[in-house]
Amino acid sequence: FLLIWQIELDLLRTFPSMGFFTPEGGLLEPLRDVLLCFAFARPELGYVQGMSHIAGIMLLNMKPAEAWICLVNLLDRQHFKEFFGFNLHAITCHTATFDSCLEQCEPGIAARLVQANIDSRVFLLQWFMTAFTSTLPMETAVRVIDRL
Repeated sequence: FLLIWQIELDLLRTFPSMGFFTPEGGLLEPLRDVLLCFAFARPELGYVQGMSHIAGIMLLNMKPAEAWICLVNLLDRQHFKEFFGFNLHAITCHTATFDSCLEQCEPGIAARLVQANIDSRVFLLQWFMTAFTSTLPMETAVRVIDRL
């Protein structure tokens, strides 16, 4: 029941300004179905907040069964398994890599984050766990998902 409660909680938080994921929008039920199917198919990950944004982008562009297949395949690769599984060692390695790249490419920004005592995990977790779909404009987010 906790799994269903977590998914229900996030359904209406998924792109609320778009209207597609509201009871009247037509994609709320398919989103629920895709997320529940994923959680049951991958019990080692279950459902984690952030998955609804990725599944939502997919549902905007394909049928629910195709979205489910894409979600399973996507979350089985890249960094997603490590982040959704809360593998702290792997997350630390990814954020250290980001911090190093930021230091090399944008030393001023890196210095400001250090000066403000901001740990990059604060924003990287959301960025990586939603594949940037919760922070980028929709047109760009769709392209990011396409490239993954």
